[in-house]
Amino acid sequence: MRTWLKLLISVFLTVFVVSSLSSIAMADGHSIHASGSNDNYSWRILVDRDIVFYAVFNADAKSCYIDLDEYEDNFADLDEPKFPIYVYVDVTALADSDTSYQDLYINYSGEYSVKRVYIKSETNYEFYSICIDVNSAIQLNLQTGMRYKYISVSAGVTSYDFLENNVIDCISLGSYEVTETNTASSLTVPGTIKSLDVEDDAISEITIKSPDTEFYISSNSVSKVNLPAGITSLEYTFYRCPNLKSVDLPESLTTIGSRAFYSCGFETFTVPSKVTSIGKNAFEKCSSLKSITIPAGVKSIGVSA
Repeated sequence: MRTWLKLLISVFLTVFVVSSLSSIAMADGHSIHASGSNDNYSWRILVDRDIVFYAVFNADAKSCYIDLDEYEDNFADLDEPKFPIYVYVDVTALADSDTSYQDLYINYSGEYSVKRVYIKSETNYEFYSICIDVNSAIQLNLQTGMRYKYISVSAGVTSYDFLENNVIDCISLGSYEVTETNTASSLTVPGTIKSLDVEDDAISEITIKSPDTEFYISSNSVSKVNLPAGITSLEYTFYRCPNLKSVDLPESLTTIGSRAFYSCGFETFTVPSKVTSIGKNAFEKCSSLKSITIPAGVKSIGVSA
C-alpha cells in the first residue's frame, strides 16, 4: 500500500475513532476539557464527575508510551475535587502498521488516582508486554482480539475482565492492600493465560481453568483456590498465603512438591488419593494446620514436610 494512502487511512481512522469516543462521552454528560496529539497518539481529556483520558494510537506510532504525568497541569487546572481518572486506550490502528509486537506502557505518579484502564482493539493485535505503573489500584479491562506476551500491574487490581480469547503468556499482579473501602475480588483465569504470578492482596478467590497455566500465588487475602483437572504436580506454588483455607485439588494430582503450601492457613488438609509423594517443606510453617489425611498410596515424604 502506498505511503500516502496509508497515511490518509491513518488520519481518517484517528479522527473517526476520537470523534466517536468523544460523542459517547459527551452523551454521558462529559465535556471536553483539553485535547491534542503527538507523534504517536491523539488524546482528549473529558470531565464530568470523573476525568476520562482517551488516547487513540496512530498507525505509524513508533512508541506506545503514555506518561500521564505530562497532563498533570490539565488535571490540576480543573479547579474541582480530585476526581478519579479513567484511562481508555484504543490501539485499533496499530494493526495496519509495519511495526508490531510493541510494549504498551502507562505511567502516572501524580496527585489524582487512576481507577480504571481499558485497552481496546477492534482488530487482532499483539503486544509484547503491557506495563501499568500507576499510583493506585485499578480496574483492568482487556478487549477481545488482542494477544499479550506479558502484563504487569504495579499497584494491584481491584477487578478484572479477561476474555476467553485474550491470549496472555504471563500476567503479574502487584501488591494491593484491602481496606474497609477496598474489598477483595475474585479472579478467573482462562486457559489462554499461560503463566500467572499473583502478589496481589485484593483477591479472595482464584479459579484456574487450564492445567497448562503455570502459576505462583503469594497473597494475604486469597482464601480459596479452584484448580482444574489435569494438574499432576504442585511445587513452590502457594507461598505465604495465611488466609488460604481451601484448595480444590484435582484427583489427577500425584505429587505435592517442595514448599507447595509454604506458610498457608489450612486447619485441615486432605491429600488426594492418587498422590504418591510429598516433598520436603511442603507444609512448612502452616501453623494453623491441626490435622492432615494422607492416603495409603503415598510412598515418600520429604524432610520437614
